[in-house]
Amino acid sequence: MQKLNRSFKISNEIKKKISWIICYQLCDPRLFNILISVSSVNLSRDFSYAKIYVSILNNKNISFKEILTILQNSSKHIRYLLAKGIFLRIIPTLHFCHDSSYVNGTKITNLINNVLYNK
Repeated sequence: MQKLNRSFKISNEIKKKISWIICYQLCDPRLFNILISVSSVNLSRDFSYAKIYVSILNNKNISFKEILTILQNSSKHIRYLLAKGIFLRIIPTLHFCHDSSYVNGTKITNLINNVLYNK
């Protein structure tokens, strides 16, 4: 149980730090005016690998795949900045994934509204 609690605390701390890094320290002009939110972080058992789920609100004509590619290409720099801000023996390798839960939730809400109001 203690291992799970530690894993939860570390993943939350990594989530906070990566959110801050993406928002304030990642200076890629292609990511300006794009809201990137870190939804969750899944760590491997030995904390050497982290899967980061991001939600993206896009005002530009950039696809989700392009944004994820930009983040993945910047993952070494993000990992370096993460190592400066968090004190762990092993800083995990970062892998970014698109979190589609917001889009799926919106679709389900629209379907429910259509059923309820279009009788």
